Amino acid sequence: MIDINSIPYDILEACSFNELTAYILYRRGFKDPTTIREFLDPGLYKPTDPFEFEDMDMAVERINRTIHDGEKILVYGDYDVDGITSTSILYLTLKSLGADVICHLPDRFSEGYGMSIDVIHNLPGQGVKLIITCDCGIGNLREIAYANSLGIETIVTDHHTPPDVLPDALYLLNPKFFPEDHPARNIAGAGMAYFLSKALIHDEADSFLDLVSLGTIADSVPVNLENRYLLQKGWDSLISGKRPGLAALFQVSHLKGDITEEDIAFQIVPRLNSAGRMDTAILSFKLLTEDNINTCLNLAKTLDRLNSDRKKVQDEILSAAEKEIENNRLYKDGIIALYNPTWHQGVIGIAAGRITEEYGLPSLLMTKNRDGNIVGSARSIDGVSIYNILSGCSDSLLGFGGHTMAAGFSLKEEKLGDFLDKLRSYGGDIQRVKSASSEPELELFPEEINQDLYNAIRGLAPFGEGFPEPVFITRCLEVIDDSYQNFHRLIIGLDGKRLHALWWNGPRKKLEPGYYDVLYTVNMDRYRDIISLTIENIEKSMETARPKTVPELIDMKDKPIEEVLKMEGSFYCEGTANAREETCTRYTLPQSERLIILSAPPSPGILRDIVLISNPKEVILSFAADSILRPDDVLKKIMGAVKYAEDRGRIVDIQYLSSRIGITEMAALNGLMLLNSMGLIELEEINKLKYYVVTKNDKKKEDKQLKKRFIDLIGEMNSFMAWLKKAGIDEIKDLIK
Repeated sequence: MIDINSIPYDILEACSFNELTAYILYRRGFKDPTTIREFLDPGLYKPTDPFEFEDMDMAVERINRTIHDGEKILVYGDYDVDGITSTSILYLTLKSLGADVICHLPDRFSEGYGMSIDVIHNLPGQGVKLIITCDCGIGNLREIAYANSLGIETIVTDHHTPPDVLPDALYLLNPKFFPEDHPARNIAGAGMAYFLSKALIHDEADSFLDLVSLGTIADSVPVNLENRYLLQKGWDSLISGKRPGLAALFQVSHLKGDITEEDIAFQIVPRLNSAGRMDTAILSFKLLTEDNINTCLNLAKTLDRLNSDRKKVQDEILSAAEKEIENNRLYKDGIIALYNPTWHQGVIGIAAGRITEEYGLPSLLMTKNRDGNIVGSARSIDGVSIYNILSGCSDSLLGFGGHTMAAGFSLKEEKLGDFLDKLRSYGGDIQRVKSASSEPELELFPEEINQDLYNAIRGLAPFGEGFPEPVFITRCLEVIDDSYQNFHRLIIGLDGKRLHALWWNGPRKKLEPGYYDVLYTVNMDRYRDIISLTIENIEKSMETARPKTVPELIDMKDKPIEEVLKMEGSFYCEGTANAREETCTRYTLPQSERLIILSAPPSPGILRDIVLISNPKEVILSFAADSILRPDDVLKKIMGAVKYAEDRGRIVDIQYLSSRIGITEMAALNGLMLLNSMGLIELEEINKLKYYVVTKNDKKKEDKQLKKRFIDLIGEMNSFMAWLKKAGIDEIKDLIK
């Protein structure tokens, strides 16, 4: 319940008197009406002036003088997409000014992140007089001092957290020097490179906004204020494919039509990153700076192959890591840290990110590099700075760098035990921060969870790091049932209705029915147009739950369908041509006095769920709309659903897919995996129920094990549905109980 008197009138007015919007923004520190209007309407936003950055005017003067004097400039970048786009922006900017410019992107395996003494040692022989860094340099004190000793000056452009002692560079350009509330403080490295480009070539720098958008998406920086503005300004240019390298990447990624942010994040960014992970980042740099479309297409094909190799290696690492985590219950430590000397150094970062998503905890994966030292990549969660954790362990490390959510580090093997002990000492604090980060913004009554609430929340989007989705609390909600399989799928009683809720990172056991205080975010299923909840945390408020009542079952399997269709009630039907337009699936059933089951549910669990969610007094068993499932037909329907999804953001929802075809979620996922093995689609997991899918035509021989598993699953469903048609009322009632 919002206390309207706690919100100043001018804040309400700036939010067009939307009380929820005003409450959340005011609570999050938005106190200025003008700032709020700019946040809600990007057309009113006043972008940061490049010369607001301290040292910018002097850096521009030095660069122009270097170009005038014909001295050579080295642009020193990084091997990830933010570093590659930053390097591309500055390289092309300097080229347009007639500079004598070369670039260097470090080798992940032999050099690691940041500047290298060995690379700098060779620069005098190449005639380099000025280094301009991008997406690195703020922590390279020793390397910059060495460059100074060789008579080479350095201008640092970086966005990472500055260390306590700054490098002795000529000039430092870093948004982290701005105050905490400055709109540009959290720009990506590509954003910082753009501001230097803007200072040098003015409006011509806007031609690089596609690369700024790409780097911003890739680096997962907060999507508000300056970042939101830069994304919106560069988005159309990015997805148009006007840059030949991006057009080639879209082609090999089978992207056409309306390209979404998910397309960029799940198709383009991984391919560009695969160069630095599996080979050399120079390949991606060449792609983004090349004008010849044929050259670009060949480079894009190389990146596509490297990305396929990366996926295989990543799957192997994840399989081994998850097995060790589960066997040793490492999730109990509050932080997950694993070392395997055989893991691929270029892939441990993305694998750590997946483990963080899976377990909701900071994750560090480590391997051995060519020098015999341990190198690691770390990913974190909201509210926990992995940079600060590594800083607290720095006496065990050779070095580290990064920012709040992601970092890299290295250490001697003999220091591993000490390092792990120090990491685990943070576990309790992390669990407390994690609990605190789930603090609700507002308590809602059950009747307030509706479409209007969802619409008000979406008016604040996009959400991301620094501006998360609002978390609400409703007390004494009834958890009616929990289907736990690696994550929780709950049926919750809400204001006389029942709805579905997901809890990804809950306890690894089934939740008992009862009354709970529930912290959650509110979602809308875009396929089914129904409200659902994503659980953040649950605490039991009452020990008892209402006893489950088994409805009266009426057998009408032998009755003509015409007679059944005349009845009043909610009709359940999946996977066949509906005899009534208003039939529902397992996920869209409303509460009803009478549930009429036209098609046999494909599993005992689904039968039980549809009875629980509809909460009827009477269930009519008809099964008149049934047909036998045939593996080839089901696979064709899954492929048809994938093609349909291409027009809807290329996201396939396993729940939607399974309910439309009338199969289990396991069968739907197995079918997608089988199509992926056949080269007909490319599959990328978003979460356990949503997959990013692109159709392909790279036909390969099917995976025999996947094919057998798929056929077995179809057989199990057919057997259960056949049993339902023959079973007596008492047998079915026992199953529902």
